[in-house]
Amino acid sequence: IGCNVCTSADFLLKLVRLVEEENDGGGSEAVVSTQSTGRERRKWIHSFEGVTSVIFLASLSEYDMFLQECRTKNRTEESLQLFKTILDYPWFKSSSLILFLNKKDLFEEKVPRSHIGDYLSGYKGERGDLAYATKFMKDLYQEAYLEESSDN
Repeated sequence: IGCNVCTSADFLLKLVRLVEEENDGGGSEAVVSTQSTGRERRKWIHSFEGVTSVIFLASLSEYDMFLQECRTKNRTEESLQLFKTILDYPWFKSSSLILFLNKKDLFEEKVPRSHIGDYLSGYKGERGDLAYATKFMKDLYQEAYLEESSDN
């Protein structure tokens, strides 16, 4: 977020957007959008104890991009690592997990000109093979989920 030491106000304003509404049962529902690095994430992740559902959005089109704060860390690898971390956290063990692979339109434009195999190990498809590329990306997350499920 561009600051070395963040106050609570900075943290809340820049990392978390919280919208709370009363539902029909008189309880509350919260939608939380978070954007942070791993170091910052450790400061707040425990706050989600008791969450019933987690919606995880992963960009299909960022396979050839790198983190701003670490120019050597691939964004898809970072996303996958975060996904595995969420699966492993005790706070989310009984939560439903919903995975959205978004930015499909950008992914479809990018695959013919930017070979996934140049950025992600394990990719065996031909350059420009959109069907294989889509399955490969989906399988990355599905395998992580199945691997974590079998460990527990």
